[in-house]
Amino acid sequence: MNASAPTRRHLPHHCRSAVPSHGLLLAAFTTLRFGEPTSLRRRDLDLTRSVALVRRAQSELQNGTPAGKAPKSTAGVRPVALPAELVPELAHHRDDRTAARTTAGVSDDVHFHDLRHTGNTLARPAPG
Repeated sequence: MNASAPTRRHLPHHCRSAVPSHGLLLAAFTTLRFGEPTSLRRRDLDLTRSVALVRRAQSELQNGTPAGKAPKSTAGVRPVALPAELVPELAHHRDDRTAARTTAGVSDDVHFHDLRHTGNTLARPAPG
């Protein structure tokens, strides 16, 4: 890898706006399989040691619904080296998310899927 940090400009133009940059960069500059970058959690990233621990992957059910799943074998649970040039981008993404949570008053124990439940509750018609 070259000395400059990888950025969105290293990716094909048609990919740059479709997926968040951290996910694209993980896919482009690591050995992660298709559903693994989207299944990583903050606790899976050790940015000090430049390692991601793969514990799960995301797949798509026949009806198009995304579903988390365990790797096919025990060998699928593995550490993956992160290029040193990619660590600042991941740290920036983590810090942005932390700041956004703080600004919104959302605690760390709220997960993205919880927000989906909130949206469903808000979309339900009021009784009466």
